[in-house]
Amino acid sequence: MNLNLSLNKEDFLKYHLFTASRSKTIIKQKRKNFIWVFAAIIIFGFNLYNNTDNGLIYFIPACIIILIGIYFLQKWQYKSYYNKFIKENYKEKIGLKTNLIFENDELITKNSIAESKINYNSFKEISEIKDYYFLKLKTEESLIIPKNKIENQEEFNKFISIMKTKYNVKEYVNLNWKH
Repeated sequence: MNLNLSLNKEDFLKYHLFTASRSKTIIKQKRKNFIWVFAAIIIFGFNLYNNTDNGLIYFIPACIIILIGIYFLQKWQYKSYYNKFIKENYKEKIGLKTNLIFENDELITKNSIAESKINYNSFKEISEIKDYYFLKLKTEESLIIPKNKIENQEEFNKFISIMKTKYNVKEYVNLNWKH
């Protein structure tokens, strides 16, 4: 089976946002940020309660709005960060035409810059979201495969099932993932 790919900025962005959403470090950091903001709000609320009687009426809706705003602000910050990161670090890869050749025991990738062979036992995990497959290597690098570039879905599904059974590659499926 052969696949011809040309990844764009959006493909790399989805990959990084997906990876970040599963990163224990980033999840921990988001939780810590939320706790700090929540603690600051509580301190401000106690101060407001001690100074005025009616301040608490406005304080509770303001807290809810702030906490929801923090959630969306963090999403925007990560997306902005990864957009800048991709622009700086992937400028040579965006639009690069790559041919993936699925052989019996290895995957061959060819483009105008390089050719590489990856043994199937080098893969660690296959992640699937609504529009992409991410084939993660044991070195933590990944191959990004947009589903709309797969011409023969049956043959690709067969490849995925062989990878899972023969090479003990884990599978992670989250078709409802969104950033």
